[in-house]
Amino acid sequence: MGDGAEYRVLLKRVVAASGLGAGAAGPLLDRAIVNAAEVEGVAPLLGAKCARGNAVAGDGQGRLIRAYQQCLARNILREELLSPVFDQLERRDVPAILLKGAAVVRWAYDDLGARDMGDVDVLVPAPRWDEALAALAAAGARLEGRPRTHQLDYAVQAVLGSARLDLHRYLCARPMFRVDYDAIFASARRAGRFFIQNPEHTFVSLAIHAAKHGFVMPLRSVMDGFAIIRHGLQAKHVEDVARRWCARRATARWLQLLCRLGLDDATWLGVSERLSSGCSIGLGLPRNAPRSRRGNLWASSAELWVEALRSLDGNERRALTLVERARLRASNILAERRLHRGDRTP
Repeated sequence: MGDGAEYRVLLKRVVAASGLGAGAAGPLLDRAIVNAAEVEGVAPLLGAKCARGNAVAGDGQGRLIRAYQQCLARNILREELLSPVFDQLERRDVPAILLKGAAVVRWAYDDLGARDMGDVDVLVPAPRWDEALAALAAAGARLEGRPRTHQLDYAVQAVLGSARLDLHRYLCARPMFRVDYDAIFASARRAGRFFIQNPEHTFVSLAIHAAKHGFVMPLRSVMDGFAIIRHGLQAKHVEDVARRWCARRATARWLQLLCRLGLDDATWLGVSERLSSGCSIGLGLPRNAPRSRRGNLWASSAELWVEALRSLDGNERRALTLVERARLRASNILAERRLHRGDRTP
């Protein structure tokens, strides 16, 4: 597909075809859009449009509708498999806030089959962490990851059957941002057995998630930002949250990425400019794009880590984040050595 600029044009066409970005792609989706949608994980979203009769994809029509139907089935099955975890959390009165795709699909897409995801991310109050881990164990979930992760890290990965769940006590490593978790839980609204963050908290949370991954992510994750803005979002409130959470640069870069892929709105451009203090997006095309140094799409893990640090507000937060990363890494190395020797003492 050529270099970065060429692929970016194609991605903008995919965003326009979804109906979430600026411009109108028209109801006919050509082969290039269909292929890119499949690579980037947004085929279910376009398939939902085809299933409703709002788009026609020629010989790709069946593929997109199939992707939508399969995504819907996977999401229903995943929710059913993880039901014992949420039962146990409810039994302990531990509030569980859905994050990222699992949250956005419920209120911004309003169609469980329109957003594919590999797992479900859930935030619980940090003071209730041990109770939440007990809920996982009672539900029969198996923890994965490093030996000390569940004791020190901001999240753990758990598996129940074929379903995966990321249980968070924080959105990311604590030194990176100053997230107001009390405000998150106080303003969250109930949606059945789950809770959902308010739209502004959700949007800045997505910016934080993008920042910690160096702004290289699947297009389906970028689409969440478009979906929230289209659904209704108060720009002033987003700007206020970004400042309070020390996430100015992360939110500015998140908006810059959305603008590069089709967000054409003077209000959001203004928010980005006020928050940015001159920072630029640097990297930030979806990770499935062709890996080309010339097109600025290739990135090593070290480069992505540098991009994550660039998204933090100030050198103090960068230094504290590096120290925290080193501490966690050292702790896990020591824990692995103890386990190797047969010493299971924490």
